Amino acid sequence: LARNWAMIPHVTQFDEADITALEAHRVKLNQQNEKLGIKVTILAFLIKAVVDTLKKYPEANSSLDGDNLVVKHYYHIGFAADTPNGLVVPVIRDADRKSVLEIAREAAELAKKAREGKLSPAEMQGGCFTISSLGGIGGTKFTPIINAPEVAILGVSRSEIRPMWNGKAFAPRLMLPLSLSYDHRVVDGAAGARFVTYLSQLLSEMAPAMKVAAPARKKPQTRLIKWQDERAKRVGLQNRPAALGSIPSPKVAAPARKKKPARKSAVRKPAKKPKKR
Repeated sequence: LARNWAMIPHVTQFDEADITALEAHRVKLNQQNEKLGIKVTILAFLIKAVVDTLKKYPEANSSLDGDNLVVKHYYHIGFAADTPNGLVVPVIRDADRKSVLEIAREAAELAKKAREGKLSPAEMQGGCFTISSLGGIGGTKFTPIINAPEVAILGVSRSEIRPMWNGKAFAPRLMLPLSLSYDHRVVDGAAGARFVTYLSQLLSEMAPAMKVAAPARKKPQTRLIKWQDERAKRVGLQNRPAALGSIPSPKVAAPARKKKPARKSAVRKPAKKPKKR
């Protein structure tokens, strides 16, 4: 970190996010999933919001390789974890493909492994962006140090209820301080300000639209049962699905076949003998 601070030209942009609705949503979500043993913290929502912001501002999802700028098209988000052995940064891979519940579960597992000193090197490598949250300790703002070769890092401080003007009156709102440090060789001041402003807006508006549940399992592909399909065609039900695992269709008796009339056996009459003259 000392080398990063000395070698990287840091600029820190500060902002606040109104997370009143998001916090109420988080509390409700934890109540609904209490039996699953999953505790959702604000970190899970921050990771989802950061991913969406990185998609809009891809220069922050890059790294410097000598004189070359490498822009990444994947989203591995690291989060700083305080452990008895010092600061470590576990990485949640492919965060864009995971729900809030999945991220919360994985973050809790990685944090536990970090405290126990059981993180593997692979679980701390390959990050694109880092979040450092000190909300559980305290403070209002700070300047997080960039975790090279990344080019940006988000610092999060303790939220507090403050009176905010809504156009008509002051109302109590839960405000979350944000501190974005970025590499000024890659991200200029205007882009950094837009990044943290957009992130703040996402956090303020994301509660109603945020996908929180784990993705539903895909239904197994069904296949028609041949004999049901053929029988359905005969009785005029060809548009009715007949699939494995579906509700069985009522038994329909096949139409009775018409009995063909018995063939009369031909009786050959004996040929008449010619009369004698």
